[in-house]
Amino acid sequence: MRSNEIELRFLYLAIDLVILNIAIAIMFSINSIPWMVTINAESLNALLLNLSAVITYTVFSSRNLYLHDDFSNRVKRITKRFFVLIAVVFVLANVLLPNGFSYVFLLQSAILFYVGKLIFYYILYEYLQFRRTKGFFVHRVLVIGVNEMSVFLRKLLDNNPMLGYEFVGYVSARTSTEEDVLGQMSDLEKLVEKHKIDILFVTLSEYNDLKKSKELLSVCNRIGVRLRFVPENQYWFKPSMNME
Repeated sequence: MRSNEIELRFLYLAIDLVILNIAIAIMFSINSIPWMVTINAESLNALLLNLSAVITYTVFSSRNLYLHDDFSNRVKRITKRFFVLIAVVFVLANVLLPNGFSYVFLLQSAILFYVGKLIFYYILYEYLQFRRTKGFFVHRVLVIGVNEMSVFLRKLLDNNPMLGYEFVGYVSARTSTEEDVLGQMSDLEKLVEKHKIDILFVTLSEYNDLKKSKELLSVCNRIGVRLRFVPENQYWFKPSMNME
């Protein structure tokens, strides 16, 4: 799990740098300021902007998880990063660039990068939403337990399509009339087969017991689904995540 998270962080950083360098290339192609025509000037601008982007990404290194399915939350997050990027660019420019160097090109490139990033992530967001509604490349999920953690977990799954999960329903430890509760633990195998479930998330503290967890794992191995334990009322992941 940890290695996958690190890989994703590098992927998102790579996406940022690709968008940034496209923005830089566009600005070089349309900008006619004389001092910018030299290779040294171009290299210095590109290096400074890329270094600033890496530093900014490091400052915002926590993974983004959203509690509301609204692209405006993503816009807020990207905008915060943009203002930090601007601050880092100007600090580095004062240190690295020679006297009399213009900041106009740096600012123009940063703004174009911001716009490009908004466009890219909006398209990605809409694509992932569409993919989920069509059931393409998503993992169908049952959550075992109905409690504060399971409700919180559902919000994360529903509002973060980039995670690739589709919430199907709850499995309760006792009889329940709630609409999203599909059945009880005794119905687990039938529910997995009926709803084509790929992953089970367990939020019940009683499965902290080694014997119970092994029994459930044995069932999962038999019916061919993956199992994830989420400790009830233990938000252990919050320090490394950004919740909005």
